[in-house]
Amino acid sequence: MTKTLSFLLLLSLSINNLLAQDLSILLVHDNANDLTRIDSIKKAIIVAGYQYDLFDAVDHKKSPSYDILSKYELVVWYTGNDGGSLYLWNGNDTENENLKTYLDKGGMLWLQGLDFLYDKYGVAPDVFGTGSFVYDYLGIKKYAAQSHVGDVVYDGVPQLDVVSSNDICQTGPLKWSYPTLHYVDGCELTENAAPIYKMGPAGYDYDQYYAGFYNENENFKILTFTFETARFKSPASLYTEPLFREVLDYFNQFANAIPVDVSNITISSEKGDVEITERGGTLQLIAEVLPENAKNKQLTWSIDVASTASASIDATGLLIASGTNDGNGTVWVTATSKDNDSIIDTYEITITNQGE
Repeated sequence: MTKTLSFLLLLSLSINNLLAQDLSILLVHDNANDLTRIDSIKKAIIVAGYQYDLFDAVDHKKSPSYDILSKYELVVWYTGNDGGSLYLWNGNDTENENLKTYLDKGGMLWLQGLDFLYDKYGVAPDVFGTGSFVYDYLGIKKYAAQSHVGDVVYDGVPQLDVVSSNDICQTGPLKWSYPTLHYVDGCELTENAAPIYKMGPAGYDYDQYYAGFYNENENFKILTFTFETARFKSPASLYTEPLFREVLDYFNQFANAIPVDVSNITISSEKGDVEITERGGTLQLIAEVLPENAKNKQLTWSIDVASTASASIDATGLLIASGTNDGNGTVWVTATSKDNDSIIDTYEITITNQGE
């Protein structure tokens, strides 16, 4: 019987792997206090039908660079129960500019763990405003309370209750491997942020505060859990697996739609021509900008100063021969990305039969 169940589990995992969704995920391990709890998260991602790449910030002793982050549509950043020198804050309690750049350019983030607010701001309460990462990106107006710190009705938060109006998670109420969980942060939210999980049950000291919430703007999408998903009550099928499936399926609907930086430009002509032979003639040039989901595909068209023929080009890439004697020769047309002026391509055109 044991062998049969093991085989069925392996078969189930294999099928999920074969049916893995398109969403590209980077899992960031940022929990030096416990190096093994992340294993339950790895498994939950796979069981939900997704794949991931791992960046171990503990081993690297740094957070992932923007170049690494930009390759993924979703970053799952796990701080676990580590409340000191988190690489979410660069290990020195400073704003993570690489993460902010990633989010400003269309990234998605699922941040989860205990004490990442405590690491930077110390004991609650603390109030935030425009200009701080937690306000502008996470949607936290006030870091109001911590379970097990000042609560009297229960020593720690017994459960987290689903806010029924949310569009992401319906699994819950969430309960732990222990009667209560300590150091879950209770927050008040900005007007733009949407509540997902509230501290509970009703009557708990901090039942007016939220521990799960979602914030987005025209660029980023961020889900924040101020609790640790690796501490849910067993079995994993009770809370961990359905919750991960809900969250990852939500983000998956935006897969392949996350805008990224331009990486390449290729110029060609509308009909494959490389010359103009008509006096005052024109040649329509086109440019393929990659990748397909590049955030800014706008170009600047120009004529290289090394060109030997007089000509002009408009903003749409239409090359116009001068029709004058100095219009005969070679023209090199350049397309430059407005997103990154180091990304260009050049196309050579021969112009003849200009002038009298």
